[in-house]
Amino acid sequence: MLLPPGESLSGVSVTKRKIFFDHERTMAAFGHGGTPMSLSDLGIRTPVTAGSRSLLNDGNLWGDKPCKQLGWSAYVWIEPISITNSQSVVRGYVDWP
Repeated sequence: MLLPPGESLSGVSVTKRKIFFDHERTMAAFGHGGTPMSLSDLGIRTPVTAGSRSLLNDGNLWGDKPCKQLGWSAYVWIEPISITNSQSVVRGYVDWP
């Protein structure tokens, strides 16, 4: 699902949410586990903070746990679907409380 920047996710717009990007999980999905690379080297155009799956430990899909670690932020990681010499197709995952 593609959301415009002003669109609301549970009462908070996309542009007002802090983004935790799971760099390690993303790199592992692309076959580069353990390869040192900073977030700035990835060329991401939106400010992000390094995050991990552990941010979701105190929440759940049913919303009956508070997910305090993530707060009003979003947890994001990316995995490849197919990659050729001229085109890459990826899937982005976004979790938010």
